[in-house]
Amino acid sequence: MSQHITWLSRSLTHRLSLVILFYMICSARGPLAAQETTAADAVRALEALTVDTIARTEKSVVAIARVRKDASGNRRQATVDPLSPDFVPNEFATGVVVDESGLVLTNYHVLGEIAQNDYFVWIQRRPFEASVHRLQKVMAVDPWTDLAVLKIDAADLVPMPLGDSNLLKKGMVVIALGNPYGIARQGEVSASWGIVSNLGRKAPRRPLPAENGSGAAASLHELGTLIQTDARLNLGTSGGALVNLRGQMIGLTSSLAALQGYEISAGFAIPVDGTFRRVLADLKAGRRPDFGFLGVQATGLSRFDRQRGRRGALVEHVLPGTPAATAGLRRGDIITRVNQQPVHDSDTLFREIGRQPALAEVALQVLREPLKK
Repeated sequence: MSQHITWLSRSLTHRLSLVILFYMICSARGPLAAQETTAADAVRALEALTVDTIARTEKSVVAIARVRKDASGNRRQATVDPLSPDFVPNEFATGVVVDESGLVLTNYHVLGEIAQNDYFVWIQRRPFEASVHRLQKVMAVDPWTDLAVLKIDAADLVPMPLGDSNLLKKGMVVIALGNPYGIARQGEVSASWGIVSNLGRKAPRRPLPAENGSGAAASLHELGTLIQTDARLNLGTSGGALVNLRGQMIGLTSSLAALQGYEISAGFAIPVDGTFRRVLADLKAGRRPDFGFLGVQATGLSRFDRQRGRRGALVEHVLPGTPAATAGLRRGDIITRVNQQPVHDSDTLFREIGRQPALAEVALQVLREPLKK
C-alpha cells in the first residue's frame, strides 16, 4: 500500500504542479520564489489531505469474490479453499461496510444468480465466508437501485461515513477505493483519484423479457442518476467507495462505459442521496424497498418543440385504475415538473417518479391544451 500511496502522491503532485504552473504563468503578480513556495505548500497540503482521507476510509472497504457452483452444488474452483491465501478468484468485486455487525453493501449485479454462487469477503487480510443478508425471510437485494447487502461473521468493523451527493458539483476532487483485478484480498484496497466529471448520467440499457414491456428500464440508473468520474475504475471496483476529501462516501462505484477502440473508460457511481439512504435502511432492516408508479405511457416532445426550448414529457396513454387516472391526467398532457424538479423528457419523469416510495404524494405541473368545443 505504501508503494501505491507513493505513486498517488507523485501523480497528484505532477498534475497539481501543472495546474499551479499554468496559473502562475497567466497571473504572476509577485516574486517567482515566493510563488514557488506557495505552490509547493499547496501541493503538500492537498497531498497530506488525500493520504489522510484514504487512511481513514480504506478500513471500511472490502474485497469480494464470487465462486460459482455446479448443478450438484459443488464449487467449480474446488482445488483451493476460497479462504486460503493461495486462492485467486475468477470473479471479484468490492464492497463497503455499512454496519459494525458485519453488513457489507455492494452492487446487486455483482452477485449474479444468488442460488448458484458462494461469496467470500476479505477485509485487511481477514477472510470471511459471506451470505446475502436476510431478515424476516426477505433477501437484502434491490435490482431497481442495483444495491445488495452481504453478511459476514464479524462484529468489530468500521462503517463507512455517508455524505450527500446533492452537494456535488463538476470539478470536485474525489477518491475511488476498490479491488482492481482482485488484488485487494492480498492486502489493503487500492486508491485512485480524479474529479466529478458530470452528474445525472445514464447507465447503459439492459434488455428485459418481452412480457415486461419493450424499452422499459431495468434499473433506476438507466434513467439518469449516476455520478461520472475520471477516477480510474478498473475491473473489480464495482461496489467500491467514491469518497470526498471530507472522508465521506458520496457514491458507490458501479460500472464502466468502455467504447471499442478506447483504452480508458468513463467511471460511474450510484449517488448517496435520499433514495440511496432509504433503500439502504430498508435492506439493513429486512424490508423490501418499494417505489412509486404513476400509470402513464409517455414520450419526449417533438424536435420542433425542443428546438423552441420547450421541455417535458408528453402523455400518450393513461392506464385505467392507476394514480394517474385518479388524478385526472389525460392523453396530450405535458408534465413539466415533479415536486418542483424540472422534467426534460420521459426518462426524467419516470426517474423522479421511480425515486418515490409507494403511496407518496407528488405534485405534478402539467400543461394542457383547452378542450375544443
